[in-house]
Amino acid sequence: MKFLVQSPQTSEEVGRPTVILSCFIWSAGMPMQRSQKGIACSLLYELFEHDMDIATAIVKELPHLAPKKRYSDWRMSDLLKALEIALKTSWWTTCIFIDGLNEIDYSEGPASTLGFMISFIGPAKIENMCF
Repeated sequence: MKFLVQSPQTSEEVGRPTVILSCFIWSAGMPMQRSQKGIACSLLYELFEHDMDIATAIVKELPHLAPKKRYSDWRMSDLLKALEIALKTSWWTTCIFIDGLNEIDYSEGPASTLGFMISFIGPAKIENMCF
């Protein structure tokens, strides 16, 4: 999957301005690297790297998020709302690649993971999502 994420052909295939986001879940890593919260943080961070104006849009709509600085400061509901706002307000098409869903923390369960993915993809302009 890393090849698809890094290949210029991936965004060329979409045919319009595209941001490619990726997250690689690693079961041997830290708990954050194998959790839904870690996925959400990673995707949000990548969006901020692409366009910091997204952070401004999120804080305008959700001012209580402004002082958050660490992973532990965030609630999952806040992360999902921030992702939803970021994806809705962006002018580009988004492709999301998530590798290793089979390595996610078992306590969160596969059905929960699917619900988590659908919860922030539904209202957004996402061209493709690959698992």
